[in-house]
Formats: sequence, structure tokens, C-alpha cells
Amino acid sequence: MSSIFLSFRRHKLWIVILAVVMLAAASGALWAYSYQHQGNSSGQTVAQGSHKPPPPTPLQCIAKLPTDFLAGQVLMVGLPADQMSAQTAMFTKNDIGGAAMMTSPANPYDGSIITFKKSAGSLGIPLLVATDEEGGMVQRFSTLGALPSPEYVATTMTPTQAQQMITAHSQKLKAVGIDMIFGPLADVAPAGGMSPLGNRVFSSNPAVVQRYALAYVRGWQAGGLLPTIKHFPGMGSASGNTDYVPATTPPLAQLKQRDFIPYEGTMSQTGTAVMVGNQNVPGWFSGPASLSPVPHTYLRLTLGYKNNLLVTDSLSAQAITSTTTQVQAAVQAIAAGSDIALIVELPNSTAAQNDALFTQMHAALVKAVQDGTISKQQLESSVLRKLNAQHVDACSIKVAATNPSKVSP
Repeated sequence: MSSIFLSFRRHKLWIVILAVVMLAAASGALWAYSYQHQGNSSGQTVAQGSHKPPPPTPLQCIAKLPTDFLAGQVLMVGLPADQMSAQTAMFTKNDIGGAAMMTSPANPYDGSIITFKKSAGSLGIPLLVATDEEGGMVQRFSTLGALPSPEYVATTMTPTQAQQMITAHSQKLKAVGIDMIFGPLADVAPAGGMSPLGNRVFSSNPAVVQRYALAYVRGWQAGGLLPTIKHFPGMGSASGNTDYVPATTPPLAQLKQRDFIPYEGTMSQTGTAVMVGNQNVPGWFSGPASLSPVPHTYLRLTLGYKNNLLVTDSLSAQAITSTTTQVQAAVQAIAAGSDIALIVELPNSTAAQNDALFTQMHAALVKAVQDGTISKQQLESSVLRKLNAQHVDACSIKVAATNPSKVSP
């Protein structure tokens, strides 16, 4: 009996010891939790590796940037090469984000484009520099080597040969400072007639247009450039060229059967930019496509160009200026969903006139954000797409606090 009693006492003692140990461990854990989350005796929170806040997202970084900077970044100005130096101050004053070269310097390799894109940029972000380089009748840098017209290419070369030709040419353009190409055309010529765009169009066969447009897209990308397929929702069968006259297209049902085909399939997955044209589609929306949210939404949600850069055709075109001002058109285009509003300087305009125009345009965009005409979140998303196209980390942009014009409201 006594041995049984002694055994029971030993077990009881071990149970007591175990309980004390467990109570001490629990008390220590509770103290540590309180210390980490409520602060130490100095009133400072102790940072723990597992509780560090995540780094900000690019959109969160962009949201901290000044509205005037964001408003300028969605503007792209088309100008001749001989005006780069004279207009640098106008670009920086209005935080303009891009330039479209309408002519080439006499010597494209003279470094002037690279100097301009850096000196005319804002907050350390160089300009996004684009140009038209379709081949044939539309080619700004033919001094680097003439490209045949798209129609000629589609009838004499295979898509592989076309891609190789564009890859070689893209490397030359990249070397002189070009970042973005307004091309190739994804427009489809009418089945039984002449397109208002002439031999700028690959073919009247939508499948042929798609194959060659895709070859050009891959060729431009192989050289490090951003291609831009155009002119959505299709201008190959339009009533005219919107650069010179207001124009309408066939009805939406017909566009879906022919003109939309080059934009379908894998095209959206290439990362190409898309130019939205100035043509009107009767029964689908009213006015120029570039100023309507309808085609922009269709591109984003139906055709899959959710994060692709969308740019307007020139808002200096007759199809625009015959109905509204360039200033109002820029506001409408960004509100409609374009990421970049392209405005080409008129041939006879003076530097002073251009300065006044773009200063007014920039101010109108800022006001449109402030009064809610343009969503601030939408503007931020557009700038993010533009910076992504330039391979710029949004969180690397620094704002000088000593410059009151660069302080976010």
C-alpha cells in the first residue's frame, strides 16, 4: 500500500511541475505579443520581419505624383525635327510626356533626338518618342532605308521575310532614339474597291492583314520598339481619310465580319499599342471614335486589350477640328479612355502659338481631373501604362519638394 501511495505522490509532483512550466511559457508568449504590438517601454513599435508592410504598388506610387505632372504625361505632341530645341521649354513647362517626330533630322545619328527626349522630359522621365514608319508613302525616317508599301510587301514577301525586314529597320530606329512606331495598319481594304488609305493597307483579305500586321508587330518588338496597330475600329472601308475630311465606316455588323478580325486572336497578347481612329461608326456611337468611350471599352473588355496602351489618331485632323477644338478634344479623348492624346502641330503654326495651345490644353486636363470630368484613377492608370511602355518604375520617380509647381495637391 505504501509503495502505491509513494508512486501516486511522485506522479502528482510531476503534474504540478509540468503545469508550472506550461504556465510560464504561456506568460512569456503573451508578454512578447504585447511588446511587439503595443510598443516597448520607449513607446516605439518593434518591427518584426513577418509584420513589415508590403512595398507600395506602382499605382500607389503614381497616386502620390502631382496632378499637373500626370495631366501632361498623357499628351503627345507631333513636331518636325528642326523644332526640338526651340520647343524643349514648352514640353518641360507642361510636363508633356511624348513627342511624335514628323520629320527626321538631316543626320538621324547626330544624337539630337536622344538629347531632346532627355532634356524635354519631366521628373527625370524621358519623353516617349514615336514616329510614323509604315513604308511607302508614309515613312519619316526613309534616310535610314526605304521600306516598301504594305500592299507591296503582302504581295511579294512572306510574313517571315516581312518580319525580318522590319526587325532590321527597327534596330536602326532604336539607335537614333525612337521608342514607338505608329504602325502597322490593321485596316482592311474593301472587297471590291479602293481604300481611302491606298497602298498603306496590306490587303482586302482580313486574314492576310492579320498575318502581316502580326509579322510587323513582332519585327518592331524584336528591335526594342513599341508598335501601334491602327486605326481601330477600322478605316480601310471608310468614306474618306479623316486627316482631311470627316468620315464614316460601314455598320458595326460588317466591321465585326471583316475589320475587327486583325485585332482578334493573339494580337492583344503581343503587348502592342492600339491607335483609335477619328472615324464615325453609324449606329454604334456618334462622332469620332477617338472621343467616344464605346470603342475604347470594346477594345479593353471584348477584344482583350485591357492593359495595352491606347493612343488617339491626331486630334489635329479635319475630322476633329471641324466639330470641336483641339483642347476640348484632348479632354474628351482621355475621358473616353485613351491613354495618350496625340496632337500634331499645324505646319504654319509659330512656336508662340504652339506654346499657347499646349499650355491651355494642359490646364484644361488638370481642370477636368479636378472637376471629375476625367477620373483621377483613370488618369493614373493611363500614366502607368505609358510608363510601363517606357520600362520606367513608377516608384522610382522623385518629386522635388522645393519646387512648388511639382507638389501634389
